[in-house]
Amino acid sequence: MNVKDYAAGNNVTVELVKQSSTKKLVILSEGTVKDNKIVFLVEIDNKRKDWTPNKTTLKNLMDVWGEESTAYVAKTVGLDIENIQGREAVVGKPMV
Repeated sequence: MNVKDYAAGNNVTVELVKQSSTKKLVILSEGTVKDNKIVFLVEIDNKRKDWTPNKTTLKNLMDVWGEESTAYVAKTVGLDIENIQGREAVVGKPMV
């Protein structure tokens, strides 16, 4: 068994997005709360990952799709790498 995919971890990261051929993900779940943050199951480049969107991304999602996360299921989010407070971060923007 090739363990490369397992070594990469199960989260959407800056490095994963940089290497992504599509720079987008599809939200597969309405999310769960873990450590007071919302975590969505998503698919990016045919791989299922956990995604914890930052505040900037959550604001972007709410501006387009509203405050109820059930409305996000099966929606596509475009991903960019931006500098937030001096660090690279994944920022998602709804694709409509």
